[in-house]
Amino acid sequence: MREILVVSFILLSTLATASEPNPILPQITIDTTFTLPTGGQTWTPLTGADLQNALTNSAPGDIILLTPGAVYSLQSLGRHFHYPQKANPNNQWIYLASSPYVTQTTCPVSPPGTRVNPAKEEVCMGQIVAYDVNTALMLDPGANYLRIVGVEIYTTSTHGEDPNHTPWPINGWTYNLITGQELNNITLDRVYIHGSDAEDIQEGFETYDGSTYIAVVDSEISDIHLYAVESQAFLTYASLGPFKLDNNRLSASGENLMFGGAGAHQPPPYNTQVPSDITITNNLLDHPLSWIQYTTGAKPYKWVLKNNAECKSCQRVLFDQNTMQNNWQSGQGGAAVVLTPRTSQSGNTAVVDNITFSNNILQNVVSGFSTISGDNACGTPQYPDCTNPGESKEVKIYNNLITFWDPTLTGGSANIGIGFAGGCPTWSTCSGPFNYDGTTDWVFQHNTMVAANNNSPDDCKFSIYFSLPANTRWPPKGSATHNVWILDNALCRQPIGDDGAQGTKGLDNNSDDGLKGYMADPSSVGPRFFGNIMFVPNGNTVQTWPASNLATTTAFTFDSYGDVLTPVWNGNNTSDGAQAGYNYPQ
Repeated sequence: MREILVVSFILLSTLATASEPNPILPQITIDTTFTLPTGGQTWTPLTGADLQNALTNSAPGDIILLTPGAVYSLQSLGRHFHYPQKANPNNQWIYLASSPYVTQTTCPVSPPGTRVNPAKEEVCMGQIVAYDVNTALMLDPGANYLRIVGVEIYTTSTHGEDPNHTPWPINGWTYNLITGQELNNITLDRVYIHGSDAEDIQEGFETYDGSTYIAVVDSEISDIHLYAVESQAFLTYASLGPFKLDNNRLSASGENLMFGGAGAHQPPPYNTQVPSDITITNNLLDHPLSWIQYTTGAKPYKWVLKNNAECKSCQRVLFDQNTMQNNWQSGQGGAAVVLTPRTSQSGNTAVVDNITFSNNILQNVVSGFSTISGDNACGTPQYPDCTNPGESKEVKIYNNLITFWDPTLTGGSANIGIGFAGGCPTWSTCSGPFNYDGTTDWVFQHNTMVAANNNSPDDCKFSIYFSLPANTRWPPKGSATHNVWILDNALCRQPIGDDGAQGTKGLDNNSDDGLKGYMADPSSVGPRFFGNIMFVPNGNTVQTWPASNLATTTAFTFDSYGDVLTPVWNGNNTSDGAQAGYNYPQ
């Protein structure tokens, strides 16, 4: 595991202007240090009824110890576990833990700060089990200061899917395994939450409606999927935060990680809070390759696979040193990361603002980033209650490595590194009643894109794509972006946009009434498109670009860390003197 770096951004002393975006980092962080409560009672439940009694009657400062290998269920009583709100004036924690994680016995448990290893540690864990579609552990409204440590949570449901919806054999399904609203100070530590090939689950951990100080560390939430419905390993919406996800494995078929959404069919006002102050570090967000057979081919699919991470409403986010692995075309086009404000689904206050996405590896993905500047579904007949399209501004995508899925394989499609989509700019006719600008105040710097083989026409088909409004012809009536900086990248193809213009014509097209290219303002795009190297494959034309950029037919070579070895493009050629493209964090 790579060490977490404190992200610092080098000032471009010779190039920077006051308008260069500089996203605000999370203003609140959560302390997840493992510190056992002292002075309280220790509970040692032996049965499900004992465990519910402990959850109900424990007091702040207590410890609840589960027996390794013991199965805790309330099936015989026709009930499910819940943890109630407790008066807690001194903000004391209750620890719900499997005993080896507290007593440090010879059972092979991961120490604090180390990701759980289910293959070795299941024998050390007490098991909380759902037996039907209801939640395994419901955290009641207002539940607070609970830390769950070293516990396995799963389902044995035999409630089959609706036979009118699915032709697939499956034993059972459950809505979610842990869920709760209006929570505060809830931490999952080295937990193992999971489904199986025979049980579907919609959500692993869901928190919503005013939840704050939520953390998941050193845990695994996996095998989360549900027929014809999106599923998430971690989902939160309509909550203020802060949130912390560090050193976890998150694996779900819909989105491994999701912020926002879930309000599309509620009457207004809904989802009035924006998830904020979010720290996401050192996680693995993956889809097992074995799921290809269930998520591709003839529709309907067994499970719908979409993205590794999606934000429909979030602000002040640090997404650093994570690995997103295996994302192919299924329910959507295959983008690993989706940064799209969706006020139609997340409420009129939704934004995607102040995002720092740094030092990550996007491995084996059809596309890297899907973006839009505002919600083009807001106010449409499907979402008539939406009255504000929202915005996406102040975003920095810095020092990331993208390796593309082979488009000739099952699940493959045309590779796209990042698409800048403006939706409905002020100078265009929209399908809905709103007008808004193109992508605004973004930095895309020191990123590398690696094509699978450069033999297919869809290999890295679009490294950077600028989406113009519908029904326009060149020259466009306005810009696809505003104050977007594209610096020091290693791109496996030259950028392009709608209507096919490339080079300086595409970036900055002069006409009698002003600049109308893809990056039309400020008056010169030169400082904002700087230091990039671009591979030109056979059959493509080398375009003319602003000075200090290189378009070359020389194939890139890389070291084992993904750093570009050739061509060397640094020193006076890049904005900060470092080699263009991704540089492995040392």
